[in-house]
Amino acid sequence: MIVSRQIEQYTERARRWEECGGGFLRVGETATVKTTGEEGNEEKGGGGLERNGSEDGKGKVGILLEVEGEEGIEDGGFKDVEFSTPKEDNTSSNTSRLSLDGVKFYKYDHYDHLNHPRPPLKPFSINLQGCRKHLTIRIVGATLEEEDVGGQQGVVSVNKFTIWCMDGETETEWQVPGKTWSSFKDLRRSLTILRPSIGQVAFPKEAQSNSTGLNLFGSRDKLDLEGRRLGLEKFLRKISTLVYTSNLHPSSREIMLKIQEFLQCDIQIGRNIERKREDKLRRAVQCYTARVFLLPVLDILVGQFVAGVKGSLPTNAQIVSMCKQPQRESLKAATTSGLERVRGFLQQLFDVVSEGCKEDLKGISDREVYKGKEMNEERIEKIIKNAVRRQVEAEVYVPLRSILSRVTVNAYRREDVFMKSRVLNLHGQSQSFYNIPPPLRSPTKYSRASEILAKGIGKSTLPKDKLDAIVSSAGAIVEIFKEEGLGSGDGPGDKSLGADDFLPIFINCVVNSGLDRMVSLCVLVNGLVEESGKIGETGYYMATFEAAVEHIKAMKVGENGECVYEREEEEEEEEEGRGEDVDKLERMLATSGFMG
Repeated sequence: MIVSRQIEQYTERARRWEECGGGFLRVGETATVKTTGEEGNEEKGGGGLERNGSEDGKGKVGILLEVEGEEGIEDGGFKDVEFSTPKEDNTSSNTSRLSLDGVKFYKYDHYDHLNHPRPPLKPFSINLQGCRKHLTIRIVGATLEEEDVGGQQGVVSVNKFTIWCMDGETETEWQVPGKTWSSFKDLRRSLTILRPSIGQVAFPKEAQSNSTGLNLFGSRDKLDLEGRRLGLEKFLRKISTLVYTSNLHPSSREIMLKIQEFLQCDIQIGRNIERKREDKLRRAVQCYTARVFLLPVLDILVGQFVAGVKGSLPTNAQIVSMCKQPQRESLKAATTSGLERVRGFLQQLFDVVSEGCKEDLKGISDREVYKGKEMNEERIEKIIKNAVRRQVEAEVYVPLRSILSRVTVNAYRREDVFMKSRVLNLHGQSQSFYNIPPPLRSPTKYSRASEILAKGIGKSTLPKDKLDAIVSSAGAIVEIFKEEGLGSGDGPGDKSLGADDFLPIFINCVVNSGLDRMVSLCVLVNGLVEESGKIGETGYYMATFEAAVEHIKAMKVGENGECVYEREEEEEEEEEGRGEDVDKLERMLATSGFMG
């Protein structure tokens, strides 16, 4: 019941935001009172959170207050009101009772003050123009660096944090590197001036270190660094979602804009957003899913799982030790185990949201704005599924990305190094080199498909986006084939591209994409993809990508410039440099900070 009420509260706030078109919200003007009687809930007053207050129904926006009826406080209330420390009555109970025009509601003293209601002193308006509706935020990197600040302090240790952001409205992701504890402190100070209750949000203490970059106990401050990373992440995620989880405040817009400036939103987010029905539906579903993850119960669940996975994967010292093994089998086994555990949890959360919120998701897709001839039931179901999955990965995979990548990349480092040498050897070869028949050779060299791979895989974080890029790249090959009238038919549209013809073209595109660590990429994406992604079109193209990687491993330029297949003994080639590589790895991991 509580969970349902919270989801409704977040969704209602989002609906009102969309209704006003990113303009003004009126807060505290009218109130709808619901009481519990024998025949159920009865409304009194204005129209709840709907626009009301005038005869034509185009009046001002009302608020809904929890009230005390005959059966006690009625469930399901929403309040667009700000909390500041209220006057308490003289009762000895754990709650204090407040009143607004005869309507009573309770304030629980031990609750987070940002999340509990109090009526505004007078109605006010909030201009939401320029505010982002949904920002998913994680601090994915934390390092301890030494800087020479001059003067008497000399060299001091400085914590620097890298923030990962994703905007739900535009599906844009980016990173903000180099943020220090002081920059977070400055943000907190500026927000507290606007809304003093933000000062109640937990904030980690500054690192206590001397001028040598060591802490007071003589060792680097890594454990405390992880604590500060986690504390700053919780602080940032809390204040960036106050527009949903808290009562609206006259300074809500200014607060959001300051947070967006801190996260460099205006620099990173483009102005042009695709307006196709399927794009709008996908973004609406993803934004809804993001609101579901604002629920404290899910936030705690995800946090516990992330901590558990981090604790189960090899430490830096263990990675160094495992890398000394000839085939690194122990590290590969740890990689497989970690990926399987994450994949299972991703699937569980996906099922929870998809099944538990089925009615809400259907309600979103049934809106007139998303309907169209091309939007059949099967298409809509696929869009919803992809959007939910993408947000689930953003919540679970992103905080684990660094440690999963670290383990995977080190486990398959030799294979990746060997693969890179093959790609460099093949780079710049013509289409004929890959045995692409003359009728299928593209004047544009299928460059659009290569660019999709480079951008969609190389510059994206989520496994879902990487997998989608593989499918999109394959689709682009088919589109180019048709657009350029390639093949042996008499005209465009009369030709088909068979599987035997497709593979050499795809190999050509993979080589020209310039992707790095392709073997690790296959392990990571294949290890996290949902079961349904291993069948059908998606599964076919993923298998084709893996086949392309295997072919590239075996290909090289012959003496006469022809393509020859020759499998090198990777182990023997790498044997001499193994000790040096492990030494480099040990130094790198020993001097780097925690990467969350």
